[in-house]
Amino acid sequence: MKKLVLILIVLGTMGCSTMGYYRPKYSIGMTEQEFATKNKSSEKVYADNNNIIIYRTQNGFQSSYAFFVFRNGSLTKYEEGNSADDYKFMQK
Repeated sequence: MKKLVLILIVLGTMGCSTMGYYRPKYSIGMTEQEFATKNKSSEKVYADNNNIIIYRTQNGFQSSYAFFVFRNGSLTKYEEGNSADDYKFMQK
């Protein structure tokens, strides 16, 4: 009986840790195309005429956001935020 309870606890915690948690796959210097391929749920939230593009991913489990700044097609900066529009306050 103790083994069954232990197995159920382990399975329950494993199930909770993966539910709704998304960790973006990135490395500084990667291209925008590589990033978009590896992170299908990312969305482009900013682009300007200076070749700066910002993508956003969301971690639904913790209600936080990750922002990725691309300059001339390559990833130069990563920041986290609590609001979906925190990228507006980032120094690009």
